Amino acid sequence: MWPTLKIVHGKPHHSQSQGSVERANQDIQTMLITWMQTNNVKSWKEGLRFVQLMKNKALYSGIQRSPYEAMFGTDMRVGLTTRFPSDSVDNINTEDDLEYF
Repeated sequence: MWPTLKIVHGKPHHSQSQGSVERANQDIQTMLITWMQTNNVKSWKEGLRFVQLMKNKALYSGIQRSPYEAMFGTDMRVGLTTRFPSDSVDNINTEDDLEYF
């Protein structure tokens, strides 16, 4: 699929590269367990997107910004917004209302 992709593996016992990966994995595991307990869910896959969101919007002191901000140059926006007037949106209850609007 990506003919120019090259995968480079770190040395198995190279603490400088593997230690940070192991710490990150432990953080994700802890966050998933907490999310599963809080939401009374048994499948870790259901929480993965939420944990990813939290990791990507957290401030990292090394780069003085979140990973999302470092990648895209802007703060992460979470939630739904609309440009339609709220009184008009409040009156939409069916698909017919939406089509009319």
